[in-house]
Amino acid sequence: MKPQKHRNNFRLTRFVLLKISRLFKLITFFREPSKRLLVVKIDAIGDYILFRNYLQVLKEFEKYRNYQIDLLGNLRFQELAIEYDKQYINEFYFIDEQDLYYKPLSVFKVGYRLFKRKYELVIQPTYSRTLMGNGLAGLAAGKEIIAFRSDSEHHPKYKKYTDPLYTKLLSLPTEIFHEYEKNHNFFEQILDQKLPLKAPSLPIEKSGERGIIVFPGSSFNKRNWEKEKFLEVIIFLLICIK
Repeated sequence: MKPQKHRNNFRLTRFVLLKISRLFKLITFFREPSKRLLVVKIDAIGDYILFRNYLQVLKEFEKYRNYQIDLLGNLRFQELAIEYDKQYINEFYFIDEQDLYYKPLSVFKVGYRLFKRKYELVIQPTYSRTLMGNGLAGLAAGKEIIAFRSDSEHHPKYKKYTDPLYTKLLSLPTEIFHEYEKNHNFFEQILDQKLPLKAPSLPIEKSGERGIIVFPGSSFNKRNWEKEKFLEVIIFLLICIK
């Protein structure tokens, strides 16, 4: 894509995310919401694994037991989400966030599809919010739209435009740093009750064979370990399972 066309497409996408979302929000004042709830979770697969157990908590919570719960997620964890979490989700929507920034018509189509669902509640549990996550939450135009009051946004220059898209912004205690604990705190605030802090888990079947799985990296290079450190951990684990 040529640089100028690239920039123009991004500007149009930004218009949809920041301006059309305000129009949709205005329209919600004149329509009755349905018993539907949207979870916006478009970050990477590792963050989804740290988050996914709370879908069950949400589905089994008395207030939302009879609600349809939809998930807007990242294409990178589509197979995992459908395989393990389809019993909690009514409708899945998956996007490639980075690609979508330069496809304004596709952004509008996704946003309009969400808008038509007439959500009563839209939540975005991700603390480090992005322009796309904020904008799509706004386009979904729930009666309530809730996220964290983030101070580590990926696109901070748009914060003054995206914060007003939410009806409520939650504060995160300063002593909480880990992503899993952030998710836990978010749902405790959303559900207004204390929840047991359990480790993230995936249902797996034991094969009888002993082994380890190593995921050597992340989408953010500054978080990546050197290969020598991974080698040390692998050697240590192999010794432990002998």
